[in-house]
Amino acid sequence: MNQLAKVLKLRAGEGPRVSLLALQYFCVVAVTIAGKTTRDTYFLSRFDRSYLPLMFVVCAGFVALVSALYARAAGKLQRSSLTNLSYALFISVLLLLQIEMSGAAVPALYVWMEVVLSITTLQFWLQAADSFDPRQAKRLFGLIGGGGSLAAVIVGMGLKPYVKAFGSDLLLLLVCAGLAASWLFGRMAAKYQIAGSRSGKSSRPAPPAKLDRYLISIAVIVGLSAAVTQIVDYQFKISAGTAIPMRASSPHSSAGSMRLPASPPW
Repeated sequence: MNQLAKVLKLRAGEGPRVSLLALQYFCVVAVTIAGKTTRDTYFLSRFDRSYLPLMFVVCAGFVALVSALYARAAGKLQRSSLTNLSYALFISVLLLLQIEMSGAAVPALYVWMEVVLSITTLQFWLQAADSFDPRQAKRLFGLIGGGGSLAAVIVGMGLKPYVKAFGSDLLLLLVCAGLAASWLFGRMAAKYQIAGSRSGKSSRPAPPAKLDRYLISIAVIVGLSAAVTQIVDYQFKISAGTAIPMRASSPHSSAGSMRLPASPPW
């Protein structure tokens, strides 16, 4: 065990924090892959793929609105309370959508899933930043990110066998289970947060009032990366849409008749 710690460059007391956060990030990435696969499968099997650009615009606007509301709530509530409230709301809405996945519930799921993935990822990295100082973060964030890489391999390869065994109706329940697991590991890891960050107030100095060139460059890179990702994602979904048959209009058809595309669209 000590040899493993040396190989991973873990110091005394860092093992539990890294392990819990890696497990939480495993769940976050698993939810991202399963969630995007679920929403795309439902949407592309019921709606024409020409509606995808509209859904991208609606998702962007709704995520911006929810992010603004989240930022306002973060100034009034403790971060732990806000995280608990967020996870409870995310899971509750997904379970309600699962009851009747038809009609307007399908595009609602598409938009809501984007909100869930954006906020849970944000919450995870905020918590990770509060669990280590900058020097520790440089050493350990790579290990924590390894949990996400492992999730991409396991969940990406395991979704199709899962659907064959249990049917596509239970995909959304799998997402809810992943959210619940992420919530649990997050609560366990919260006790390792740096003193002063538990209340949600950062112990780091406030950023300068003016944006410097470095921050502007980062903003441009992030914006361009998001644009490229959306374009590639759209092209892939157009291709995937040709491989997924539209759901039959018969009232007796069921979600179980859907099939996943050759590769999960994440």
